[in-house]
Amino acid sequence: MFLRFAELIAALILLLTFVTQVLIPAWQGRALFPIFRRQARLERTLARLRQQELEADLEDEIERHRRTLGPISKSNHEGIHDEQ
Repeated sequence: MFLRFAELIAALILLLTFVTQVLIPAWQGRALFPIFRRQARLERTLARLRQQELEADLEDEIERHRRTLGPISKSNHEGIHDEQ
């Protein structure tokens, strides 16, 4: 009896997964398995934001060093150009 009930529950879960992840998105012309698509998109957004934050921190550090060195850097290193 319990085994039959467990089989029924498993079949219903598989059917529900198929309907929500394959059938409905295919019917609406969207990508299949949307549950995985959202996570990947959010992870890409997070990685991009972390990269921008890192770049901003490095630019701030470079600017701080330039202010600290000031005229010393310009007079001693006239041949060096910025990469920007």
